[in-house]
Amino acid sequence: MAVCNADYEFLLVDVGDAGWQSDGSVYTNSHLGYAIDNNLLNIPNPEKIENSDEIFPYVFLADDAFGLKTYLMKPYPGQNIPEDQRIFNYRLSRGRRIIENTFGIAASRFRVLRKPIIARVDTVIQITKAVVGLYNFLMRNRLPGDSHSYCPFNYVDQESVNGVKAGWSVEK
Repeated sequence: MAVCNADYEFLLVDVGDAGWQSDGSVYTNSHLGYAIDNNLLNIPNPEKIENSDEIFPYVFLADDAFGLKTYLMKPYPGQNIPEDQRIFNYRLSRGRRIIENTFGIAASRFRVLRKPIIARVDTVIQITKAVVGLYNFLMRNRLPGDSHSYCPFNYVDQESVNGVKAGWSVEK
């Protein structure tokens, strides 16, 4: 379970739950979920966004597996929903793609993540933590003139008039 920023860097990672569990169950049983639910992360207070007088809270973006909370946005359920809800779901989905791309970039660069790791659970946890640390180090320490050497432009989603082209692929 992880949280990332818009620069495809991991901010919070909770490693160690069984992979067969649903995201909602993992969240409920994780230290990360506990910290979010109990306001232990020093999330900034709601504030005005640029070009608006309205005050908005900081929130986490999630999928259908999660319960709706004031600090956790998830899509509207169902297929036959009004246009404004479809637009909301689309935009939420685009925001959630950031974490999907983050995991995808990490897996494309650290091949150990491409298949199940055959090792003791504590070893798998240590490997995963090492990958996250190295991944963030490489993402943050790219040279200014070579900002895409570790994360090439085509590793993240691209929007065009023809729609969204998915970025990363484990074949790269």
